[in-house]
Amino acid sequence: MTSDSRGNAIVCVSLISLVAAFCFQYWVDFGNLLIRWGSGDFSYCYLVPVIFAYLVWTNRHLLSGMALRPSAWGLVVAGASGTIYLAGKLGSIVTLAFVGIWTALVAMTLLVVGPRVVRALAFPFLILIFIVPL
Repeated sequence: MTSDSRGNAIVCVSLISLVAAFCFQYWVDFGNLLIRWGSGDFSYCYLVPVIFAYLVWTNRHLLSGMALRPSAWGLVVAGASGTIYLAGKLGSIVTLAFVGIWTALVAMTLLVVGPRVVRALAFPFLILIFIVPL
């Protein structure tokens, strides 16, 4: 195994671990989010992740040319998202907890791919905030 393929394997395992930890952390909240989406007022929320994925897909040519430069600022944003999430949970403000989850998603993206890609995905991330029911 060459050092380049070993490095790619480490990156893949790290990404899978990061996504698994994210899903494990917010598993109960994802269920609560789906329950809220089930009400008549928030049924549009099911379309928001699809629109987000479409917007990312339409930018795929721009994104493929960008170098991945992971940023430690993602840890700072992750700390802020943890604070927002904890404040929402302790204060029984579920909307704030959901905003904390969205911020954690932005933080993971910043941590893995860097600020340049996050800037390129700013509009899709702003659209993604609409998954949070008020």
